[in-house]
Amino acid sequence: MASVDLDLQVSGMGTRPALEWPKAIREGVAALRSSCGDDPEFRRHAAFGVLEDVDLVRVLLARQGDVEKAVAMLKRALAWRSRRMPYWLLVDPASDFGKVFEVEFRAGKIQAAGHDRYGRGLLILDNGCENTKDDDTHMRLLAYSVEAARRSCLPGVDKICVAMNLENFSVRNSVPRRVLMETIEILTIVYPETLGTCILWQAPSYALAMLALAKPFLDPRTLQKFAFVSGDASPGSEADRQMVEVVGPNWRELTGLGLPPKERCYSEYFRREIACARGFEFEPYWKRRLREDAARAKDAGGPPWRQLPRDSAIDPALWDGAYPGYWASSLPSRHRAVGSKAEAEAEFADSTSYTSEAAEAEVWASPRQSDSDGAFDGTPAPQKLGRSAMPLSIPRRIVGGLASIASASSTPSNLSGHGRPPGSGSSTLRVLGGAALLLSALLALDTTFAISLQESADDGGTTPSRGAVNLLAAFRLLTLLDIPLVSVGLGLLMHGDSVPGGCECLPPNRRCLNVPGALLLLRFFSMPEAIRTVARVTRHDPGDAAGSPPLPLVLVYLQSADALLSVTFALLWVWRLSNQVGRYARLPSDSDFCSP
Repeated sequence: MASVDLDLQVSGMGTRPALEWPKAIREGVAALRSSCGDDPEFRRHAAFGVLEDVDLVRVLLARQGDVEKAVAMLKRALAWRSRRMPYWLLVDPASDFGKVFEVEFRAGKIQAAGHDRYGRGLLILDNGCENTKDDDTHMRLLAYSVEAARRSCLPGVDKICVAMNLENFSVRNSVPRRVLMETIEILTIVYPETLGTCILWQAPSYALAMLALAKPFLDPRTLQKFAFVSGDASPGSEADRQMVEVVGPNWRELTGLGLPPKERCYSEYFRREIACARGFEFEPYWKRRLREDAARAKDAGGPPWRQLPRDSAIDPALWDGAYPGYWASSLPSRHRAVGSKAEAEAEFADSTSYTSEAAEAEVWASPRQSDSDGAFDGTPAPQKLGRSAMPLSIPRRIVGGLASIASASSTPSNLSGHGRPPGSGSSTLRVLGGAALLLSALLALDTTFAISLQESADDGGTTPSRGAVNLLAAFRLLTLLDIPLVSVGLGLLMHGDSVPGGCECLPPNRRCLNVPGALLLLRFFSMPEAIRTVARVTRHDPGDAAGSPPLPLVLVYLQSADALLSVTFALLWVWRLSNQVGRYARLPSDSDFCSP
């Protein structure tokens, strides 16, 4: 990336006066308002000040001016907003929202860090210093930080600069598929035409290789927004020159990249103390967030929003139920006034009892939904109960108890999170593991026959028949089907939310490591014979004493690759399970649910 395009990466069309917009854009904005203006979801979120004309311009630009596609995109963004309700500000650090985000901010994994030399808000991401486990909270933190970075832009600027620190990126801290998909949705659907530059700091070499493969299929304007910075970053180096060009001369102080970690904190995710993000200091950052959010609340007239009744601001059937205490103090009740903060929270919990816990109970009670080709797409699609079937007056504690019962009747290793259904690919992974186990058993049987025939030949016994030799060859060819199976399984293990134990018909205390453990045992049993075969072919031995024909070199290489992939597959599966059991085996306690 040679330079920054000011129109593409700093100041978009929305920063110009409306009279300077092209006629097609002005007509598109009017068409969007005509199509969506009467939608209850549109009116609900417009009351929070997020659907101004400049916001609709971004939606149109993201869909190249196609009004029909822009309407579909806008409705998808509104659906996400109705679920997450991302209008949180730290006006009360003692609220449930404030306490959760204080913990999330502790490691500096996501920061809104001022603005760069062009006036763009800076967003710093570092998943190598993850300190918590709740994926839903991570998504809320990302949405909050994107909005905070946008609000940090100087006048006349509407793009942000994202810096992703990838120097500690690994399979262990890679995000699940569900989290990745929602991250993309936030950055491209909810906040379209917001990214100005994305800095990939010290990205691994395979990321560069993947970009080179995808480059012919990407829009050149999109490619221009990415900057790969790697190698030595000392003053005067090429990396330093790039960062000065994109961020500014003080890029180290702004982003923390290139600086040593200054603080450490305990990570629930890694279950040990870890170094916080480079250059990050919690206390100054926390005070700045409180100060900036107080200013934003004053400018926006809320929170609290005294003019927005809660029954029109929040749809309980769509809302995920996060931070009821925050919303109880931020939105007035249309029906009656409440006295203390505790009374407000209790009244609010009663009025919105049919929210996230009820949705969880629905997910557990209903079958999984499939997409058009019959494969589960990873997104639960619960069958919503009508108000007559589940009235809003059901206490939250009872609904939480239903979720606990559903959790207790399921296998701990099958839970993709606290109170959530199994993650995407769990059933597929179980099938792949069973098939790989069967093929490994055939290979172990082949190894047993080969050793027996070899010992018989060494002892002067009869030469094995051609049929026995062909049977061994057929076994070895059949086991090569294991390569695509374990390759797909490795992908699921690296990106799936959760992994199964493999054989849920066993008692709970014995079902944890049965499939991957058996797979590992069988592979280690057949490994010496595989090594012997490789050695024999390498030294050009025409055949063994058992009379087997010489194996083609390609076949030997494939068998070696199969062995390595299978062992890696089993080890990664065991490792994921060992971490997962400690994370998900706990049943919800009373304190995990809001009391009415």
